[in-house]
Amino acid sequence: MEARAPYHAAAPNGPRNLAAAIAAWLRGLGFATTEATYGPLAVVEANWQSPEGLRFYLEYHWSALRATVALVVYQPGERYPLDLVKEQYVGRLREVRHLLHNDVCFRAAWQLAKGQPTATTL
Repeated sequence: MEARAPYHAAAPNGPRNLAAAIAAWLRGLGFATTEATYGPLAVVEANWQSPEGLRFYLEYHWSALRATVALVVYQPGERYPLDLVKEQYVGRLREVRHLLHNDVCFRAAWQLAKGQPTATTL
């Protein structure tokens, strides 16, 4: 009797490469993005400037071992950035969305840019 084929293939080890999905989503939000793949590594760098002059930079780094997101903001006239999200491990696009939209500083700047009232101040 022949062996039966498995119904489900084994899940790949390590995190999925979300670089293309993250870059496309960020472009839809108005970020300027660049993506690069270097063999087993992928990087997405994105930036957005609010009307108030805050410059937000998001970086996504993927390898077969881990995938991380970092978010920083440069205040107008400041040389060094303020870390908002410091190399957070992510496995899904939903987690990246959650990190970006739940950051108080980014959310306030985003709502002001879109003309929505905010309850918080920067």
